[in-house]
This record gives sequence, C-alpha cells and structure tokens, in this order.
Amino acid sequence: MINRFHIISFSVVVILYLSAAVWKYSSSLNEEETGEFTTVQSEEREQIMQFWEYYNQATAYRTDRNYELAAAQYENALTIQSDHEDALYYLGSMYLFQKEFEKTEQKWNELELHQPNSPRTHLQLGTLYFCYDDANQLYDQELAVEKFETAWELNREETGAPLLISKILILKENYEEAAELLETVISSNHMSFEAVFLRGYIDWLNGLGNRAMAGIRNSSNIYQNLYRSTLEGEGATEAGARAMLSEDRFCDPFELKIRELLQEIQTMDYEEILRVFDNEVTGWR
Repeated sequence: MINRFHIISFSVVVILYLSAAVWKYSSSLNEEETGEFTTVQSEEREQIMQFWEYYNQATAYRTDRNYELAAAQYENALTIQSDHEDALYYLGSMYLFQKEFEKTEQKWNELELHQPNSPRTHLQLGTLYFCYDDANQLYDQELAVEKFETAWELNREETGAPLLISKILILKENYEEAAELLETVISSNHMSFEAVFLRGYIDWLNGLGNRAMAGIRNSSNIYQNLYRSTLEGEGATEAGARAMLSEDRFCDPFELKIRELLQEIQTMDYEEILRVFDNEVTGWR
C-alpha cells in the first residue's frame, strides 16, 4: 500500500521533471528569439550602410556635375529609404539639370508630402514652373508665383522668392509692384546684383536715366566683387568660374542675361546694356 511518503516523493519528482522541461523549452525559445533579433539588427545595419554608400556616391557624382550617375545613385538610396528628404531634394535637382521636368516634379511633389512647411521645397517647385525652356511643358507663371509666395511666407528672411516674383511681374509689365518687391530684396540683401540691376531697369523704363545708370553701375560693382571673391576663394579654377556663372541654372533667363551683360560692361555703355536687356525681356514675353 502506497503511503503518504511515497506520494509526496513521487509528486516532488514530477514537479522537478516538469520544471526542467519548462526551463529547457523556455531557454530554447529565448535562444531562437535572440537569434532572430540579432539577424534583424544585422539586416537593418547593412541596409543603413548600403543607403549611405549610395547617398555618398551620389553626392560625389553631383559635385563633379555628373548628373546622370548621381540620379541613379540617389534612386538606389531611395529604394532603401523612400522618404529621405535630402535624397528626394537632390534627385529632383539632378533631373532638372538633365531637363527631365516631369521626373523633377514627381520627386519634389514627394518631398512636399514629407516637408509641407519647408521653404526650399516650394521654392524649388516654383523654379520648375518658372523654368524657361522650350522642353518644359510644366511652365506656368501663376503656379510659380503661388509656390514662391508660399516659400516667402514660410521664411521672410529668404530673398530668392520675392526676387523671382518680381521677374514674373516684369514679364507682366507690372512694374510698380515689381519695384516694391525689388526694394524689399535690396533692403535685406545689399549684394543682390540682380535686384539692383532690375531696379535700375525699371527706373530706365520710367525715364529716370540718372537713377538707372547709377543702379547699373552699382550692380556691376557688386557683381565684379562677387566674381573676384569666388575666383580667389576657389583658386581661379575652371570649377570656380563655372560655379560663378551658374551654368546649371539655365532655367532663369533673367539671371543669365544680367550676368552676361555685366561681364560685357567694359565694352558697352549703360544705355546700350539696358536696351539689349529690354529687347530680351520683350522676347521672353
């Protein structure tokens, strides 16, 4: 007959056996979960490293003005992190420089979804819609003004947006509002040779010859100082000259023509410079 001692002993053995089994099973699960977690961490780390490899290579290509290869690498980076704002921003720029306007809009619209309150996003979209190129089917002055105004509202210290709006107003022959905006730009940025030039141009249109000449002279001085500073700062290299000439900024005929005329100022008098510029503006309309 089984006495109480045997029952207790048997129960203890069963409990110890079950405890050992549970401990062994739990340990197995912990090892498996730890292994899976370590694997996930390793994969995420590899993806992060791969993203930055693509991104840094894209940056190197962009710096060398190899826009096609830069775009390809930014695209690769975005397959890993599709919402990376700088990658979207620069990829749009690479497509713009290649005159891939629809792709530019697509990337910057994606950027706007992630950065709705970023002035640079709206400024870039405005630049796209105001990009004066025969192949740009997205050219839209009204939409450009809308984007520039949004950018300016988000950052009142930024003078690029009001300067660009003033150019559109000049094309529309709304010289009074353009002059007001140019005064705003000049008061915030005394080194804006474009704003000073355009203010002088409007004075010339209004028959204020002396003020116009003074404006063009001042614009030329500012530009020449900036040009010399750029070349000296970059070692008077071809890269420095190209950067100052902004050859990549083909979208803005105002800027390019003003730069061109200010480089010719030693061979042309101020009156001739303004007449040439006025003919160009008439053609852009």
